[in-house]
Amino acid sequence: MRKLLLLVFGILGVLGSTALAQSSIQAKAELPFFFYQGDQPKLQFVLHNTSSQEKTGNLQLELFDAAKKQPVDGWFYNQLANQYFTLGAGERTVVRFPVTIPHIFIGSVDWQLTVRVDSTQQLLRGNFNVRNAEQQETSGQDYTNTLKGNIWLISVQK
Repeated sequence: MRKLLLLVFGILGVLGSTALAQSSIQAKAELPFFFYQGDQPKLQFVLHNTSSQEKTGNLQLELFDAAKKQPVDGWFYNQLANQYFTLGAGERTVVRFPVTIPHIFIGSVDWQLTVRVDSTQQLLRGNFNVRNAEQQETSGQDYTNTLKGNIWLISVQK
């Protein structure tokens, strides 16, 4: 029997969400609400093994143009879209996906992180906006820790 858990978060500050299903691996997104054209961020996720055993699995990050509902992984140079991990009992690790925001893209990007361990699959979803580079603040403020946004967590147990 499959269980489907859907949680919607509106969070102030760095976006964060934790997989709350019965999986032994918890995933948390740590992303800002927006980037600027030409940015080369590393989209960061934290994994935590809550079990008493070592766990091995894989992650897949997918990026979509929110308006057109089309994949943009190639356009955003998401070259490390699939990564493997091994976590000892109780261990945490940070996984980063380097991307390049195209200079000609403006709009909203939906992302989906799929975490697979054994026969369990978790989907963590959210979005971020891409702003025109001319809109960039000149104050030098670190915008990655001051914004709000939305994250959706969908966890599927097989």
